[in-house]
Amino acid sequence: FQDNLALYGRFSQGNKAPDLTLYTASFSQDQVDKQMLKPEYVTQVEMGLKIKRSKLTAFITPYYSRMTNLASNAYVADQNNNFYYTPNAYGSRQSYGLELEGTYTPISQLSIRAVATLQRTRSILSRSWVTGDPGPQDDRVEEVRGGRIGGTPDFMATVTPTYTAGTFSAFLNYYYMGKRAANNLETFYLPGFGQTDLGLGYRFTKRLTLNGNINNVFNKVGVMDWQAPGGFPNSGNTSGFTPAQR
Repeated sequence: FQDNLALYGRFSQGNKAPDLTLYTASFSQDQVDKQMLKPEYVTQVEMGLKIKRSKLTAFITPYYSRMTNLASNAYVADQNNNFYYTPNAYGSRQSYGLELEGTYTPISQLSIRAVATLQRTRSILSRSWVTGDPGPQDDRVEEVRGGRIGGTPDFMATVTPTYTAGTFSAFLNYYYMGKRAANNLETFYLPGFGQTDLGLGYRFTKRLTLNGNINNVFNKVGVMDWQAPGGFPNSGNTSGFTPAQR
């Protein structure tokens, strides 16, 4: 619209191949026949507003995405301790949210950059394999509609102030990840956590600069991943670990 205000939009739709592990998971022709691989179908829509002022640059981006034919299987053992993959169970999910990004420069030596994502990612239909005793006789598919997607937080944010004075520079970076469902069955939640990083720099000459970074200054602990109980191969079937089993 003018030099300091712009609007854009994007729409895309197409197919993508399933994850490579779904191809390499089959140990026999019988397993290949049971997988019934399908291409994933992806639809994405986003719009963006770009604003620029003397001390502020900002981007506001609402978006929507939808994915179907998302495969899920489990690696389990039979009565003879022979391992096999269950057939693929297919589901779909959708996500919509708002991405915010901005840089504010109150004085020439100081700039503050902030990025935040607020999103709502939910299953249209989630299908997960739940296994019981060894063997396929009690393997079943658990269906959830409208539930949270495992490992996906509703909120993430980063704030980074940077200070520069002559030959000296410093930055502080704070990153936060909100709580996440452990899996699509919402068996439990991984807690949110934050981490602070610090960086210092000094330019001795035009050809020599010394930088030092300290990651996780306050030694905070954040849970990134987990395994299901019961030993191998149950530990890998996190998608099928139910609230009742917990």
